[in-house]
Amino acid sequence: MTAKQPRKRSRPPQTPAGRLRRTILVGAAIGAYFGYFFRPVREGVSLEFIRFDLLLSLFAAVVATLVLAWQIRRQEGPKLRRLLSYALRMWVTFALFLLMLEGRYIAYNLGGRLATVAFTVLAGVGIALWYVYSAGKERV
Repeated sequence: MTAKQPRKRSRPPQTPAGRLRRTILVGAAIGAYFGYFFRPVREGVSLEFIRFDLLLSLFAAVVATLVLAWQIRRQEGPKLRRLLSYALRMWVTFALFLLMLEGRYIAYNLGGRLATVAFTVLAGVGIALWYVYSAGKERV
């Protein structure tokens, strides 16, 4: 007599709309986390911090592009157009994220914790939509 094998449950494949909904909800949840637990450590926003964020995001984009160039150099040889579009996309992504972190100070000064949470939830949804858009472009 053999033991009965347990049935494996199979999940139905997720639709693109379901994937979009899940990504937006995760972005909103991460944004709510960043906003709710925010504690300002300095007074207001200064231009030096914004300038530093943009330079830091540019540096991070260059590093990410160099890593990509190193990864694809053996496969097909680095294509300059692909690397430039990747570098621009990474710079925009990093800059938006760092500016969102800087924008929390403005939101906190305007409306306290509630405004900060609302701002970061909207920013999280925006970053999630940017991710879905750029991920869809890479598949094509």
